[in-house]
Amino acid sequence: GDARRLTSENTISYTHKLKSGHKFDALAGFTAMSEIVNRFQLNAKGLISDNMKWNNMNAIASKENYTASTAFEKVVRESVLARLNYNYRSRYYLTLTARADASSNFAANNKWGFFPGISARWNISDERFFEPLRGVINMLSFRPGWGIVGNPPGGEGLYYSKYGTGGSYLGQTTVNPNNIRLSALKWEQKETWNLGFDLGLFEGKYTADLSIYTQKTTDLLMGGYAIPSSSGYGSLAYKNAGSMRNNGWEFNINGNRFVKAGKFSMDFNITFANNRNEILSMDPTILETMNADFGYNHGSYLSRVQLHNP
Repeated sequence: GDARRLTSENTISYTHKLKSGHKFDALAGFTAMSEIVNRFQLNAKGLISDNMKWNNMNAIASKENYTASTAFEKVVRESVLARLNYNYRSRYYLTLTARADASSNFAANNKWGFFPGISARWNISDERFFEPLRGVINMLSFRPGWGIVGNPPGGEGLYYSKYGTGGSYLGQTTVNPNNIRLSALKWEQKETWNLGFDLGLFEGKYTADLSIYTQKTTDLLMGGYAIPSSSGYGSLAYKNAGSMRNNGWEFNINGNRFVKAGKFSMDFNITFANNRNEILSMDPTILETMNADFGYNHGSYLSRVQLHNP
């Protein structure tokens, strides 16, 4: 087989700075990616020698010992994006972002997703009122942010009806459907709020940062969703099956060359973190498959996944 990928990225930017200290820079762009994969597979048994590999297929006498298969995959993604940065005397920062992404993994009604974001930063240590403390605290900043990102499913052509060859009927090869169209799939979306603080002491000899966040995932994409066998299939490739929330924080402390003796120096880094995961909603069928009972085999344990139980 062979695989080909074509990527195009096009951006335009603009920067403007005023004498009063205000600075703006903007960026807009369009990106596109197309990937085509052709697969060809031959399987054979009964060859006298493997030295000729696939070049010796005609030596197989029986068709029962020979199978061939082909596959074609095409994935296309497009994005339109924009970003605006503003800062005033490197003291106040504001960033606005927006992007619209399209994926060929979705049907036409859900192909596009819109993902905005906003973040800011206040360098408190650059304020005039902070001057008496700069000998000890050389850097102190506050940075809030909010944004949404999207995640498409894997695979290709999930919303198409696909067919394959089956057994023989009246001497003719039959054709049968191989899947259930997933035309209702949506982008999985993660919305995140965060607050951050940065601290620097003694000209950066010691630094610390604290991040507090909450993230909510909606239209959670789950693979291998089991369905009744009466449908003619065992599972769906993907399903938007629920939502969950993550709350947490992370605290880092760094020491830069806090011990020096000749050419020898020592740094340190300490990290504390905590994350709480809560399932807000979930398809009952998927939730049941996540639970397991005690077993007699080594490594078989009782496990329970419950709604609203972090």
